[in-house]
Amino acid sequence: MGRMEEWAEGLRYESLRQAADTFFGARKAVERDRALLMDWAQKVHRISQKLETWTAALNCVLGGEANTRALLERLGVRLPEARLYEVQACLVQFPRPHSFTRQGLYCKIVWAVYEHWADTLEEYHHGRPYPDPSLPGRVLHTPGYQQALSLCAELNARIEHINAAYRPSESLEFARRLDPAAQDKAAILGCGAELCSLDASLALPLVDPVSLGLLPWPQPPAEEVARRAVKEMCQRIYREQREVADSVLESAFRGADKHVCHIGNTAEAPQHD
Repeated sequence: MGRMEEWAEGLRYESLRQAADTFFGARKAVERDRALLMDWAQKVHRISQKLETWTAALNCVLGGEANTRALLERLGVRLPEARLYEVQACLVQFPRPHSFTRQGLYCKIVWAVYEHWADTLEEYHHGRPYPDPSLPGRVLHTPGYQQALSLCAELNARIEHINAAYRPSESLEFARRLDPAAQDKAAILGCGAELCSLDASLALPLVDPVSLGLLPWPQPPAEEVARRAVKEMCQRIYREQREVADSVLESAFRGADKHVCHIGNTAEAPQHD
């Protein structure tokens, strides 16, 4: 083999290598980010489970579905599933508030539960900052629902671009053009239809946002609006459904630790504070 042939062979090899790196590199990047998205979805789902627990606690302290619906409708929010208005099998703990009156104490207990619920909603949608353990001074952020949906949309846009711009049939055709002998064989055998079918069979699948399994929990309303609505609801419950408030106070002050409120009716449920 002469120098020209060696140079041509080297150029062909380098061109094939770059084409393969581009084709497979783009697909590997998509699969890497798809795995990242699934990891984010699992983390956000765990926050959703905490939300279900605090929603159950809210149902407990408000006395059930009717009062929960009334409060949330007043706040202009809706739970993502009807069952969440009914469940009360929860067990949560939080610092015990203080008040000079039983009515004031009941209102503070309800507000404490609502505040934990709203804070968890904020974390669900936007994540939570935390210090980077490997680099002092730098702050990282846990993933939230909004970030997961944004990554899903960005990933799908990239998948559509890759499926259109890096089709397997074009990559194979490019490789054949660099090898005249293989190109002559393909022309004799007639492989056009086979190449076209590769584009459909090897196309990267889009990510269905529904497959992430994330519930569309509402955004928490403004604190001043929520505080006023919760106070008015508690006053009405204490005035018209005193047995609900008495039951909550009895449950909240149960336990040996006089600094902690206990809300819930099952020992099997996870505890959150």
